[in-house]
Amino acid sequence: MTKLEPVSRRDAMMDRQVIISVRGLTKSYGDLEVLKGVSFDMFAGETIGLVGPNGSGKTTLILLLTGYLRANAGTVNILGIPITCGTHDRRVGFVPDRPSFYPFFTPIQHLRMVDSLNGGRLTEGDCEAALAGVGLHEARHRKIGTFSRGMLQRMCWAELVAGDAAVILLDEPTSALDPRGIVDLRKFVTERAQAGAAVFFSSHNLDEVERICTRVLLMQEKKCEPLDRSAVQAENRFEVRLRKYDESKAKGLSAFTQNVERQGNTLWVTVADGVTIGELFEQFSAAGLEVTGIVQSSAYYFETEKP
Repeated sequence: MTKLEPVSRRDAMMDRQVIISVRGLTKSYGDLEVLKGVSFDMFAGETIGLVGPNGSGKTTLILLLTGYLRANAGTVNILGIPITCGTHDRRVGFVPDRPSFYPFFTPIQHLRMVDSLNGGRLTEGDCEAALAGVGLHEARHRKIGTFSRGMLQRMCWAELVAGDAAVILLDEPTSALDPRGIVDLRKFVTERAQAGAAVFFSSHNLDEVERICTRVLLMQEKKCEPLDRSAVQAENRFEVRLRKYDESKAKGLSAFTQNVERQGNTLWVTVADGVTIGELFEQFSAAGLEVTGIVQSSAYYFETEKP
């Protein structure tokens, strides 16, 4: 990857200075056009949330901002530098939906390794401070391979803090977090923005996006536009965590639920309007399924006017 020349952090954080500039961005996979003419600007200290249906191109847009993908047309400039496929700048931090690490490394070892690739500026004390700031100090000498998905997300945050990232790109950062983790994510994003970073992230959780962000963009119909709340319709949806999933017992829920998605022992359940957590718990118990946690996780449909 191409190593970029450093740009003054002070200049990059000047009031209302454009940090990210996207113009006419278009991306296709063969004959499938995913993005067409996407344009927007982002400023220092700003937090933008990107929402939209599955398959609308949210992850593709973020990967184009990181330089991991090549655009068919259009331009991306970050901190005054043109971003093309293969471009790398240590000031830009990216956290994918499912991050991966060397499982036999400890958090301290991982941060020191990443730092060595970026010039070797951190001390062990710097690494410990970054881990403490995201709630991983007690786990600093554990093998990362023993971490939960939520802890892996925090490991990514520690990397961003240690590297003092001026631009932070997060793909579905709430997907692996419990309610406490989501509160910590809000705190992390707010603190980074207050420090002058530009934070851009995608999410399916519109409520969380609106609580955190200074702006919300909707990705739909290959475009990226400011969100019009009148175009949004919500479903009554819950995330239900089970001690153990049993398909034969789960069939007993079919008369009560409108839609069920599953990943391991976690279900995302859509039910009729007005159904409460208590009623949902009773239905799962009656079916013989042991519930370890239920979190309301509203799903949204984004509707646009058709020509």
